[in-house]
Amino acid sequence: MEITIKIMFVNLLVLLVAIGYKLLLNRMSRNRVRQEEYCTLYSLEHQPSKGEVEFYFITPNEQSVQFLILKGKEIVKIIGEGSYPKGGHILRFDTTTIPNGHYFYGIKTEMQETLKRMKVENS
Repeated sequence: MEITIKIMFVNLLVLLVAIGYKLLLNRMSRNRVRQEEYCTLYSLEHQPSKGEVEFYFITPNEQSVQFLILKGKEIVKIIGEGSYPKGGHILRFDTTTIPNGHYFYGIKTEMQETLKRMKVENS
């Protein structure tokens, strides 16, 4: 009988420690950035870029996305703008419509702004 009580006490102690640990983890992760809620923007395969290029991004859920080409902080072109469903998306862009040089491309949503660099060299 005494051994059974000791075993039950040890089990109760382990259970309380596990619950306390879970509560501690929840409290510590309360303000963390949830990467799974953000779009993923992939780099271009070919650098420097010439002709038509394909930009690829993934949205974790349906959301409003603006896809931009920038020169410094100035918007050169808005390639795509609107609500995109969950999943992967390809946007095609003809680089011959802009002068050669260094640009940024990226996505802008309510929660994020992600930019990547590209070099356009058509000549």
